[in-house]
Amino acid sequence: LPFIFVGRINSKEDVDRLMKDYKADYLAIGRGLLADHQFVGKYLGKVEGKIRPCLACAEGCLGGVKSGEGLQCVVNPLTGNEGREDFQEKPVAAGQEKSFAVVGGGPAGMEAALTLHKRGHKVELFEREELGGQLNLAHLPPNKESLKEIVDYYRDELDRQGVPVRKEEATAENLKGNGYNGVLLAAGAEPMIPPIKGLKEYYWTEFLYDENLPTGKRVVVIGGGLIGMELASKLVEKNNDVTIVEMLPEVATGMEMIEKSMTMKKLAQKNVTIYTNFKVEEIDRSRVILNGDEQRILEDIDHIVVTAGMRSRNDMKEEIEPELPVYVIGDAKKVGKAQTAILSGRTTALQL
Repeated sequence: LPFIFVGRINSKEDVDRLMKDYKADYLAIGRGLLADHQFVGKYLGKVEGKIRPCLACAEGCLGGVKSGEGLQCVVNPLTGNEGREDFQEKPVAAGQEKSFAVVGGGPAGMEAALTLHKRGHKVELFEREELGGQLNLAHLPPNKESLKEIVDYYRDELDRQGVPVRKEEATAENLKGNGYNGVLLAAGAEPMIPPIKGLKEYYWTEFLYDENLPTGKRVVVIGGGLIGMELASKLVEKNNDVTIVEMLPEVATGMEMIEKSMTMKKLAQKNVTIYTNFKVEEIDRSRVILNGDEQRILEDIDHIVVTAGMRSRNDMKEEIEPELPVYVIGDAKKVGKAQTAILSGRTTALQL
């Protein structure tokens, strides 16, 4: 009786293990083909390149279908755009070779740099820290380990394709007058800190790192969006007493539905208190004063985490633009998710 193996077959290693250790007769690949249409060809060595990994995140595929936006994929901007002539596995060659600087090595910047290079342009990618941007944080919350695979993929592809990566801070001075025909600004976003009276010592995403994670502390998370909920999910694993404060009527509005349901269930089991329609008015040492329909005071608080949203970083645009055209992409243009950042990088690079 032949057996078909199915479910999260996302890499060459997955295929090899199932065939070798389990003697699989057939393999059914689903979401892996949405992440990389050439999955099978690359596995067989008939198509060059590394398999673009499915992250099993359900954001673009299940999330896209459920939201009514249609089948998509976080890591593959081609999925859902198969009918467009310019959205092909091998992008259309540029009519004229140009030279571009890409500022920022997050998902938008890396996708843009690779696409520009494949089209025949000269590209230099500026990233003063580690390639990956906020994707380097995305794999740290519980059950998100697979998200690191897309960072590894991009790093390997940039190296394999020979795209120069300059590990230095890009400034208006070192971009102007260096022969570039344009700059793609992918500097990402930075956290917004609300003007709360008495707010002096606070954390952002530091607690996502295991070495920084406190144990048995009372923690207030200001902001119940995606980052705040994932931080709370991480904190409760070390028996911290967590309270989430959100100004809006609902928390987790930026989460995919399956993830939201699982996270809310976990936080309820860990007795996390969630205040909606409340804002933090003042912090007085270990006291946190909330205002909503009524005033609430939280006592003996050890740590404050601020996840009150992000704002785009695109100030450099005005400094460069008198001399060079600047194309703002990813979170630097509009704060969103990895899917919109990658799509932004690809779309812009196809137009240059």
